[in-house]
Amino acid sequence: MLTPHMVTSVLVSFIPLMIQRISRHTEHLTRKMFKRYKELRPVLQSLLLAITPIPPLKSFVPTLQAVVNQGRDAPQMGTIGEWFVSFMKALSTLSFDGQVQVVTIIVPNWIPLMHKIMAHTSLSHALVPTKEELTHRDASCDGCGCKPIIGPLFKCQSCDYDLCGECYPMRSSLHCPLHEFSCILRPKNKKCNIDSGIKKAETAAKEKTEELDTDSSSDFVDTDELEQTSEEDSPSEEKGGEAEGGCPFVEAAKKALSRKEPH
Repeated sequence: MLTPHMVTSVLVSFIPLMIQRISRHTEHLTRKMFKRYKELRPVLQSLLLAITPIPPLKSFVPTLQAVVNQGRDAPQMGTIGEWFVSFMKALSTLSFDGQVQVVTIIVPNWIPLMHKIMAHTSLSHALVPTKEELTHRDASCDGCGCKPIIGPLFKCQSCDYDLCGECYPMRSSLHCPLHEFSCILRPKNKKCNIDSGIKKAETAAKEKTEELDTDSSSDFVDTDELEQTSEEDSPSEEKGGEAEGGCPFVEAAKKALSRKEPH
């Protein structure tokens, strides 16, 4: 089962990739946020609470306050997609601890929202990866000592130091704050039985292309685009191609948020 700490760890790691992807679809994002405002409101409320005391993010408070208070009728809803992209870029400039502080507050409301996104997009066709497929058997956490690491694995890019998803939010107090980490969602070269589910999801996504373009679909985020680990996004994006194998956490494993793995 993915814990709030694990979700926080993955979301923080994917901030750069998220910016890269949503920057191309601000109008689409605006339409979807307008359409799904009711489900989004708890997340927006927690986001408002999170950013209000943070000086670098205070300029985003008035728009968010209006949207939370006035709902869909707020004039700011017309450009909420652009606002969100600008906000994410500002969030990415904060320190790691600052990013974790914001994301930690919104995660309790973000998790149930992700359930709804998963249920109403092509990702509903994908199979849930097993505990075995998400187990890094040769890795141990240098923070809490757990071995093997189940779920996301965070590897220091400067030295031999690993953290699990539970410990990663505290990395600044556990390891050198100047060292960057890469997120590995599942062991490389491991045969995964969700591949068939991903292929079904991709087929369903293609069939929904026209529907998405006419804004008649029920999802508000184009989750099919979030397909890579945080260490693989740049090369693939520059080539304009799809990531090989997809991202099990983003494409399917988030279903594990509501599923307890067998012991």
